[in-house]
Amino acid sequence: MNRADNQPLLWTGPHAAGIVLFLTLLGACVTRHRASFVIRPMPDRNLLKIGDRIRLLRVPAGDLEQREREVRDGAELAGWTADTIERILAHDPVVTISIIDEHGPWFEYDLPDPDGHTAHHSIMIMENDSWSIAPPAG
Repeated sequence: MNRADNQPLLWTGPHAAGIVLFLTLLGACVTRHRASFVIRPMPDRNLLKIGDRIRLLRVPAGDLEQREREVRDGAELAGWTADTIERILAHDPVVTISIIDEHGPWFEYDLPDPDGHTAHHSIMIMENDSWSIAPPAG
């Protein structure tokens, strides 16, 4: 799904759903816009810069798998990362990249705890299919 101008494609028609599934499997980022589908290249975490705003779309598969393993093994605080990302998704899924190190981009998030305290979290973006670029603030 590489276009020289890097602009999204707009797809409509009776076979759009099947084509969208196929393109998603190939690595395109597909969103619905009214009766059409907007198809963009899958974002690349390695191209993120400090200050970029992204929208978390889902808990990354690796974190879900880690939670399953930790629950199965009876680990203390099993699934902490997946649980935290689920809470961020429910609270406000738009985050700002604040750190980039040798491992990749990170965002920081102050998340209210159920008991009223605020917990500070730093989470690395590790997978490309769990987020999308968010529009600029304002």
